[in-house]
Amino acid sequence: MIVTDPVEHYLEHIAEDSLRTRVEQDLQAYQEAVKQSALVPISDPGFEIEMAQVFAASVFAARVCISYPELVIHWQKTGQLDLARDTNQYVTALAAKLQAVTDEDVLKRVLRQFRQREMFRIAWRDLSNRADIDAILGELSALAEACVRCALDVLEQRLGELYGVPRDKHGDRQQLVVLAMGKLGGGELNFSSDIDFILAHPGDGTTDGDKPLENNTYYIRLAQRLIAVLSEQTVDGFVFRTDLRLRPFGKSGALVLSIDAMERYYETHGREWERYAMIKARPIAGDFKAGSLLLERLTPFMYRRYLDYGVIESLRDLKQMIEREVAQRDLTDNIKLGPGGIREIEFIVQSLQLARGGREPALRLRPTMAALTALATAGHLSEHIVRELTDAYRFLRRTENRLQMQADQQVHQLPVDQAGRTSLAMAMGFDGWQSYSAVLAQHRASVQLHFQHVFATPVSGYAGNLAGVWDQSLDAGVSHDLLTASGYSQTSSVYQQIETFRSSRAVISMSEEARRRLDRLMPRLIAEAGNAKLPDACLERLLHVIEVVTRRSTYIALLYENPTALTQLAALVTASAWIAEYVSRYPVLLDEMLDQRALYQPLDRGMLDEELNVLLRRVACDDVERQMDILRYFKHAHTLKVAASDITRAYPLMVVSDHLTALAEVILEYVLKLSLDSLSTRYGRPRYRVNHELRDAQFVIIGYGKLGGIE
Repeated sequence: MIVTDPVEHYLEHIAEDSLRTRVEQDLQAYQEAVKQSALVPISDPGFEIEMAQVFAASVFAARVCISYPELVIHWQKTGQLDLARDTNQYVTALAAKLQAVTDEDVLKRVLRQFRQREMFRIAWRDLSNRADIDAILGELSALAEACVRCALDVLEQRLGELYGVPRDKHGDRQQLVVLAMGKLGGGELNFSSDIDFILAHPGDGTTDGDKPLENNTYYIRLAQRLIAVLSEQTVDGFVFRTDLRLRPFGKSGALVLSIDAMERYYETHGREWERYAMIKARPIAGDFKAGSLLLERLTPFMYRRYLDYGVIESLRDLKQMIEREVAQRDLTDNIKLGPGGIREIEFIVQSLQLARGGREPALRLRPTMAALTALATAGHLSEHIVRELTDAYRFLRRTENRLQMQADQQVHQLPVDQAGRTSLAMAMGFDGWQSYSAVLAQHRASVQLHFQHVFATPVSGYAGNLAGVWDQSLDAGVSHDLLTASGYSQTSSVYQQIETFRSSRAVISMSEEARRRLDRLMPRLIAEAGNAKLPDACLERLLHVIEVVTRRSTYIALLYENPTALTQLAALVTASAWIAEYVSRYPVLLDEMLDQRALYQPLDRGMLDEELNVLLRRVACDDVERQMDILRYFKHAHTLKVAASDITRAYPLMVVSDHLTALAEVILEYVLKLSLDSLSTRYGRPRYRVNHELRDAQFVIIGYGKLGGIE
């Protein structure tokens, strides 16, 4: 084989014989293809080395180069290997090729050939390090979105000729709604990934053709054709494998549901893992407006309005199921599902998004890396943890892509053969498997550590078998002895309180999942109350709080998942019956127990003003209900903080009065501003005239009594 000296030198550094031989043969085959096609080869030693590197990393890229030698020559000469393409650019290019296509077989062929060439271009950009992993994932997502959108356009035109256009009862045109899920929804698709869909339509009606169909029937036929066009294997391969198992009722559910039916499903049957999946949902084709409306209506299902720690427990259960699968199928070296893999990073991010996204809309982001940054900004993950997780995520996603670029196959398992290991290590920029695997192991260990911190089962801190006291599996006398050992004095009365609470209507009517959470919490709660200064009184007050929150078992999960929060609650209700009653009236305040430092440090006037301004700035100016919710919570949360600092003697009485006065003043100021803004939008600003001069009228609130006296 005739090669330049730089290429010869590169090949000599491939330590594995079979890999070196394969690359030499592929380079020779490419040269023959160029010669037979009467093409002028690129005479650039740097580019020739780049080609050898790409061939060493990807049999897929080598095969496309040999089959279409003109592609890489054209792309290199025109500079297209250095240019990223977005969805609109892909749509424009593909739509031009499909302009006159009406036959579905031709549609399949054009889509597959377009996909293969563009995947080759993306693979070259990645393997030659012309683009970073963020850009590559974005391009792969854009290509998939464009293929779906253009295929749907052709199929809608074809079915329109047969049955007419679907219309609602008012005669308005309708379109299919295509929601991308998973990595496509997040704009971070990997090289050989399935694309996950959920399909919906706006509502009932019929098509307006000579052979009308009910809209639902029309959309099912359209969906079936779309799936076939994209995923059916032909002589040209496939476009993308499609997966619709995330749809309502999974495999047994209808391919397409109306938006109303979709909303009813999630309200009635939606499960925790479906909330997790819905975080990434994004309309990518068809009726974008209807798709956005559907997601808006599903927001309360995805994101609870209160802090939702129950989701961590649910995702812990889901992860344990995956871990069992990993053990059964020996997936230890699986970079997606194995320990310290991609899935664990996604679990960390999405669990915190679900737990806090209801209260913090800034966390409702689809891309994983963007969500990590938002979690750091909001203070829910430290900057060094986010940096480690981001570095690991990029490294793992590059590894995933380069595994799949080897043969355009959906693989996540690290290679076991020497040629495969050498090829992957070189593709990742390492001189051998040993140096690559050492860095990989470091990233995976870091991910595992942070994952275990987030999802670790809380360690029980109570002594004795208090679980037996709660579930009444122990003899009454033994239970009394355990309660005495735990610090209680009136054990008969305490035992009766526990028994009465256990058989109360509130507990009996709990769902199975909520009851399971309560059973986990109660032994710890009984132990925590026993450690209080007044154990008997503390338990009585804690039971009252828990009875109130039984309908919202996420608060029970919060106390179980955060032993520190339970400790703070026990201390505060022991010190103050008023706080126990206040938390019972406003159980959302349990969120405040999570941060011990903030709980006992009420803010001054300036900090209160700044915090409320940030909270209200996130809300639409016409969303009065949400504004009022924020104001109420703000008042209750900071009242609790002032009370906590008061009963613990953290501040003298006069300072406590100052804080309460400042809280009232800040709230009054913002209520006035919101009221004036609302009225001015409707009626204009109030004005008055002085000596023919118009001036803006002002409004003043004068404090009397204890507010006026800063008391």
